Amino acid sequence: MGSKVRIFIWSPLSILIPSVRSFQRASHAQLSGYFKNEIVPIEGYTNSADGKRTSMVATEDDGIRHGTTAASLNKIRSAFPQWGGKTTGGNASQVTDGAAAVLLMTRKKAAELGLKIIGKYVTTTVVGE
Repeated sequence: MGSKVRIFIWSPLSILIPSVRSFQRASHAQLSGYFKNEIVPIEGYTNSADGKRTSMVATEDDGIRHGTTAASLNKIRSAFPQWGGKTTGGNASQVTDGAAAVLLMTRKKAAELGLKIIGKYVTTTVVGE
């Protein structure tokens, strides 16, 4: 059995390749409709260019950059140049990454609906603003 030697030539663009692949895969999945059953539409608000607050319904991930290439990601400046300059807005998680929902009800209501109780609400704490 012979061993295989992999030669990796580093370039400034090579660090972007995983991010490019991720955006391209996400773009393909979104455009193909794979996420349709994964995202629950939710009403929210946005501010228009003239400062007016308007309601909107979010139905898909708006962080996917369709048509992303290594060259386009390379144009984004570093978020932390003092620490080596490899993290940018193009290869880091967006602020809106992920979501969760919790459905709370009384034990009586859960029993009425035939739902299994999987947790118990105990207390609430607020930190920050």
